[in-house]
Amino acid sequence: MPFAFLIVMFAVLYFVMIVPQKREKNRWNEMVDNLKKNDRVLMNCGMIGWVHSVHKERGEVVIKVDDATNTKLTFNIAAIARVLAEPAEEKK
Repeated sequence: MPFAFLIVMFAVLYFVMIVPQKREKNRWNEMVDNLKKNDRVLMNCGMIGWVHSVHKERGEVVIKVDDATNTKLTFNIAAIARVLAEPAEEKK
């Protein structure tokens, strides 16, 4: 009986903890694969900017953070938290 309980507990933990993490990782990989120039992104550090270029082979993304001074910063692609919708798209 204790052995069956352990199997059930392992199954519950698997479906509650591991499966959602795999789905989230797949979603993030898909988001990164679809990055393109001028996408508005939120970085893990809280910075918001626009994608200037993506270098997938080096694992880097160049983010434009200021139009007035044309400031661009290079980040590791893993620093992207999410792609933000444009204000016009958010209203729909």
